[in-house]
Amino acid sequence: TTKQNSIHLAGVDTLGRLKDVRAVDFLIKELRKGNMWAAEALGEIGKEVKDDRIIDALIEVILWLTSKDKVKQNSLMPRESARALGKIGDPRSIEPLIEAFKNANDLSDKRFVAGFGLSKFNDNRVIKVLEEALLDPKNDFIKEDLAKVLKELRDKK
Repeated sequence: TTKQNSIHLAGVDTLGRLKDVRAVDFLIKELRKGNMWAAEALGEIGKEVKDDRIIDALIEVILWLTSKDKVKQNSLMPRESARALGKIGDPRSIEPLIEAFKNANDLSDKRFVAGFGLSKFNDNRVIKVLEEALLDPKNDFIKEDLAKVLKELRDKK
């Protein structure tokens, strides 16, 4: 029922706020089922606790943007995983985020991955990819967003 779903989602959110590593396995299962709140909760825990399982699971989901599975590719889960990876800031996320950015078909997904994932990494690989994307006419719709992310990264340097 809707009430049970609301209670379940609130529980997932609470687990993230508690930042308790004991919740990681449960939250990863929820993430893989498509629970966006689990991505956020894992991002909160991952900011505080280094746990490779969190990074690996979020990378798995961000790479849905490279999937042949249209349901996974078109879900909002990769966006939420990009946000969580950006919060955590683990450098292992850079290459998968770049791959997801390059392979995303939807410009909104590209904007989200750039703004909430890649923008958190002051790394030459990220800057190069975003500069190339800025020059690509296919990205005209999001050029302003890409320029803003590049400016933030350059200001950090």
